[in-house]
Amino acid sequence: MVAAESGIIVSALLHPKNIYDGNTLLEVLELAEVIMGIRPSIAVFDRGYKGESEIDGTTILTPKPTDKDATVREEGKNEKSVPKKIIC
Repeated sequence: MVAAESGIIVSALLHPKNIYDGNTLLEVLELAEVIMGIRPSIAVFDRGYKGESEIDGTTILTPKPTDKDATVREEGKNEKSVPKKIIC
């Protein structure tokens, strides 16, 4: 996780297997809280996240899906992933 204003990494985990991000989010949020001394109020995820919209008081935001009527060119613009950030 990266702090929104400073861009400083405040929490990172390494797992021996390729674990889905949504399954590690609670652990990352808890680690960020220990490091920063405050629980993140918002976490921004990329479109691949399919989990809960709130975890232990932290709101999880994801980009909206592309419009089904969008042109191929417009869809390509919208598919850029959002960096995973937290806002305290």
